[in-house]
Amino acid sequence: MSGPLLFLARFVAMAGLLFGLWQLVSPLYVALLEPAVNALFNAWSLPVQLQLHGKALVLAYERLDGSMLRLQAHSYEAVYLNIIAATALLAVSPQKGIRWKIRWIGGILLLLWATHVTSFFIGSYIAIWDYINAMPPTRMRGDLMVEFRTHFPVEHKAWYSAILAQWNIWGRYALVVGAWFFALRREIVSWTFGFSHKQIALPLERLYQWRHKSLKKQDSAPKNTRMRRAV
Repeated sequence: MSGPLLFLARFVAMAGLLFGLWQLVSPLYVALLEPAVNALFNAWSLPVQLQLHGKALVLAYERLDGSMLRLQAHSYEAVYLNIIAATALLAVSPQKGIRWKIRWIGGILLLLWATHVTSFFIGSYIAIWDYINAMPPTRMRGDLMVEFRTHFPVEHKAWYSAILAQWNIWGRYALVVGAWFFALRREIVSWTFGFSHKQIALPLERLYQWRHKSLKKQDSAPKNTRMRRAV
């Protein structure tokens, strides 16, 4: 089996193993995110808290009259599943010792943790307005809109949604791949310079020969000229 195929097989095996264990680790990881997200809410003086009840993640909003509005998050695990890809990539990186892998896995997990805290903070902001916009036009909806605008300006929702959408589409895993390339930047450069002459020069030479022959054929082909009648 060639090197790239062997690396791919190891990555798939490691990612599958981590995904199987993640069901046990996920609640513990959310418990690490919860206080950090709530600290952001407190720093911005927002009357909302993220609460974990078993496997249920709830956004609790305290209204002006003291009552609580609770919104349950669904499929929130997708926010931090890129941890599996990052850990698997670094764990099976070729020609690297265990100390290097532990050091880089720890550093990337810390970076991803910060992005996950930010994602939950922004996502909670968006979820509140999505909830109120889905309500029927009742008096309660009007009262909630007045309260929400005090702490959650509706103007912020548009660009919060745009940022989070782009992050979910490509940023979440692009960061993982980019960090992995940065971790192996020296090895990637050496692998590039290690290509043999036959791997690089020979294909280019054949391409040049093919192009040269095609141009030569065009020059030797008879041109379609028009004869003008002499006056």
